[in-house]
Amino acid sequence: MNDFEIKELGFGDSEINAIEEHFLKYLSMDDWESISFVEEEEVHEDGDQYLKLPTGRWVFFDQDLLHKEMLNQTD
Repeated sequence: MNDFEIKELGFGDSEINAIEEHFLKYLSMDDWESISFVEEEEVHEDGDQYLKLPTGRWVFFDQDLLHKEMLNQTD
């Protein structure tokens, strides 16, 4: 997987870097496809499911992705 494939999903360079820094594990293409953009008014204070990107856009992390990250941290 390369940045070009991720950019085809609508992510910019600074957004890719911010998301990669948010996770300890390497993100697969399936992981990237599970991340969705949301409007700011849709953002809830539900912990780690939302991240504001350097561009001002927000993304939502699927529970499965967060669960995989949690398992990775306990290994």
